[in-house]
Amino acid sequence: MRSYLTICSVVALMLPASAALAQIGDGASFLKQCSQESLKKVHEQDKREYLYQLNYCVIFVTGVIHGHYASRAAYKQKPLFCLPQGRSPFELTADVVTIIQMQPEKQDLFAARKNSASG
Repeated sequence: MRSYLTICSVVALMLPASAALAQIGDGASFLKQCSQESLKKVHEQDKREYLYQLNYCVIFVTGVIHGHYASRAAYKQKPLFCLPQGRSPFELTADVVTIIQMQPEKQDLFAARKNSASG
């Protein structure tokens, strides 16, 4: 898993970021970029852009998950959720899309909150 994340990180740095992908923040904008329907539409138009977008979504979800676990461990707290065993990063991304789609009332929530102490 560690080598996979390293490879994804290197690939992400090499990918040209589009303005649309840089806008992920809340659930609705995440779905706009990472839902199966959105990815299918991009795939039909440009297969290379599809790979960029798909990898960006997977890396975004993986980063949020690892950031959560790292921050909880730093403060010696238990994680707020446990990952299902045997799920690939692609499957976890699909799971997150499904969870967000099932909770439209929470789609305006952001993946990370700005710390009020930082300004």
